[in-house]
Amino acid sequence: MKKFDVITIGSAVRDILFRTDAAEIVKNPKHDPTKLALIGFEYGAKIHSKQVHRYYGGGASNTAVAMARLGLKVAIATRVGNDPDGQAITAHFKAQHVGTQFIQHDPKHNTGLSFLIIETKTNEHVALVDYGANQHFVLPQAVVSAAPRWFYVSALSTPSWASIMRQLTKTKAKLAWNPGSFQLAGYKQLVPLLKKTAVLILNKDEATELSVRTKLAPAQFGAEIVVVTDGRHGAVAYTKQRAHKVTVSAKPAKDTTGAGDAFGSSLVAGLIRTNGNLPLALQIAAINATAEVSHIGVQQGLLRWPDIQKQLKRRR
Repeated sequence: MKKFDVITIGSAVRDILFRTDAAEIVKNPKHDPTKLALIGFEYGAKIHSKQVHRYYGGGASNTAVAMARLGLKVAIATRVGNDPDGQAITAHFKAQHVGTQFIQHDPKHNTGLSFLIIETKTNEHVALVDYGANQHFVLPQAVVSAAPRWFYVSALSTPSWASIMRQLTKTKAKLAWNPGSFQLAGYKQLVPLLKKTAVLILNKDEATELSVRTKLAPAQFGAEIVVVTDGRHGAVAYTKQRAHKVTVSAKPAKDTTGAGDAFGSSLVAGLIRTNGNLPLALQIAAINATAEVSHIGVQQGLLRWPDIQKQLKRRR
């Protein structure tokens, strides 16, 4: 079996993007620091859209494709249904040069589905998700035995997520982790695992939630590098020594749905390709995330490594 730079672990879903100008973004009247803004519609209204797109998505899917395009040897470990969507997703990975030998095909449960509502005035979104077969993912021993240089774990929807993470922390591979709502809700199991995490990736709301629960600042979460993304305001990467900040293009985004996955995966790919140069990896992540949000769809705007190199040269 060939040696992989990265094996991504997490969800793969069919994405349906529903774009509409009928949505309203409002401040949360409850003043909840983890839910600052809400997307709403007129009660009882029937909303039509001429902008409906069907793509492939999911955390492990988006990160695998991003890193493969950046020239890394990548495979994905995920679970899809034994249905047309599952077959189409598997074929998509093969076309993107992502290894598919660790994909599980569930005979009982459908492939996951993500229905994303995008408010076109700001291009912000909310996602309605049926995890489907992803909820029944188990970590095959073959994935552990593959011994990649890195594991990149996105949000896991299976109840056994903590067991999976403990298995991964016992390997020699470096671990990048972008935990989801299940993991943040189970923060007492999450926090001990962070000490064995090389890169922890959170958005600002997730970092706030974890800080509230643990009473710790992001730099104290325990991972070697803690990255907090903040949409159009860029991101900050915290190490024990200092904080590194990167800004992103002020150009309006067309679709922000895959920005976090693009940023996190490109950061890890950047660390691999630059031998751990964090400031340069942050620039790579900002470039690719900016390119991704300039297109509709979570993978359509992802760049290839020569494109990244050209843009880096322009920044010097």
